[in-house]
This record gives sequence, structure tokens and C-alpha cells, in this order.
Amino acid sequence: VILESVLVNHKQNGFLLYHTSYNSNPSINYDEYFTKFHGNKEGFYWRNIHEDQEFNEKNKVMSIFRLIEKNQSSSRGIVLFNLRADFFEQVLNKSLIGDNGYLTLISPDGIYESKTVKKKYKLDKPTLHSLQNLKEEAGKFSYENTAGEDMIVIYDTLTSNKWKIAAVIPQDEILNKVNYIQDFTILLVVLMILSAIIITNIVGK
Repeated sequence: VILESVLVNHKQNGFLLYHTSYNSNPSINYDEYFTKFHGNKEGFYWRNIHEDQEFNEKNKVMSIFRLIEKNQSSSRGIVLFNLRADFFEQVLNKSLIGDNGYLTLISPDGIYESKTVKKKYKLDKPTLHSLQNLKEEAGKFSYENTAGEDMIVIYDTLTSNKWKIAAVIPQDEILNKVNYIQDFTILLVVLMILSAIIITNIVGK
């Protein structure tokens, strides 16, 4: 299940409709929403991982919402969908990119990491800032982490919200995987040759 909660609210006429597994009487901080999020002609916005301010601050969610404003703030409303963080964790953790490699969702307002890794493997502030401001939709680059290890970042852009999805992997782990594949391939070839020799001998007899 991807949806954590849904809320539809119109401030002026007091209309409020919501669905959540928590017993709550939600209130919307419209000043915060309309100050932080603006510029989209249709009023649609995505918000990276954050505390669920409307229903349960102990819970973390991602959000997609639409802000509605008419007559210069005299009429404000919101349609809000909170998405479960563990849904993204399950999806992103299905990628097999090593013990210390992980996938991350990067947006202008934050970052979501698919799993917990040691601090040295996390993106440092300059690298994160660079990813948030990249104009290229896809690509890769490397950088040196605080422990002096080389890290590889491979990224692409989500068309729905222009967020970056990036794989962050220690270079050593990539080399280990390459070596493993090479060793496995050599073993497979040797086994095939031996099998062909055995079959040829049997047929020859």
C-alpha cells in the first residue's frame, strides 16, 4: 500500500475531508505551505521525506499535493496525499548494489535514502548540493568520501517531478562485483569446455 493518508481541505468554507489510520483532527499551516511552495501554474507539488505534520509527527512520509488559491489568499485550499516511506524503502531496496551501496531520491527540499549506511558512505553536502542543481538529466561521476574512498554516483531524472534518483556505490564494491562476474564467467566457460570434451568422448565411443 502506497497511500498513508489523504486530506482535502478548504479554509474559507471550513470543508474538511480526510482518511488516515490515526485518530486525529488535522490542521493545515497554510502560511507555511504557501510560503515554501509556489511557482507551479497548476499548483501541484512534491515534497520529499518529512514528518507527518497533519496527522502524526512521529511518522515520516512523502507527499504530493495541490495548493488552491483564489482572490489573493482570501480563499485557500489543499488536496494532500501522503505516501508511505516504507513503500519506497521496499521498492528501492530490491536493487542489488552491494552492502554499502544504496539508491536515493534527491529533490530541492531534501533527500531520501533507501537504507541506513555508515556516515562515510552518505553523500556529503557539496555532492548533494551538486546533484540538486545538475542540469543534465542523466549521467555519472565519482568523488572521494571523508574516509578517502572513491564513490561512484549514477543518476537519472524522474519525469513526473524532476527529482534525481541516484545510485551511490563505493568503487571497491563495483570492482568486486566485476571480478566476481569475470571469475564466474571463466568458471562457466571451463565447465562448458569440459562438458563438451566428455560428451565428445562418449559419442566417439
